[in-house]
Amino acid sequence: MLKLNTQKASFYPLYQQDMNSVVLDDTGNLMLTTSDKQAYLWKMGEFEKPLVTYPETLSGTWWAALSPDAQQIAVVGRYFVINLYPQNNEPPYTLAGHKDSVLRAIFSPDSLQLATIGGDNTIRFWDLLQHSELFTLTLPTAGKNVVWDFDFRCTTTEPHCWMAAPLTKNKQVVVYDLGKY
Repeated sequence: MLKLNTQKASFYPLYQQDMNSVVLDDTGNLMLTTSDKQAYLWKMGEFEKPLVTYPETLSGTWWAALSPDAQQIAVVGRYFVINLYPQNNEPPYTLAGHKDSVLRAIFSPDSLQLATIGGDNTIRFWDLLQHSELFTLTLPTAGKNVVWDFDFRCTTTEPHCWMAAPLTKNKQVVVYDLGKY
């Protein structure tokens, strides 16, 4: 169990513009942040200068995800694409398929696949080796649900994956059993 040792917080002015999201890597050594147009990778505790500043996007950045192996990030936003930035000096690339804003992205545990949710009420799964879409789940839209969040996880004891999304107007959660990976 975690124990809070202090009530002291530190505040860091990292941006000139509004900040949209923050993600910590699994080790707690890296922090990925996004503003309206850019994403930055920071080493925890060293906030004078980011380790990496990702190129400004016209897509209006809303969210960024860091792969579990910390080798790439996915940036999503107002437009219908996912911008991926590998950390191994490979060129960045784009995945397209959503018909509305892309709201969030989550990497698979092995960092080889990506799940994204869009304002088009779809969750899309992507193969990051082939840079292609694997499949699409169309979410139930009865009651004009506004779907803006989801989660995608795989168990560690048995390699099995699940995806869940809140159906806000129906006051329900839809859960998909994605099987073994």
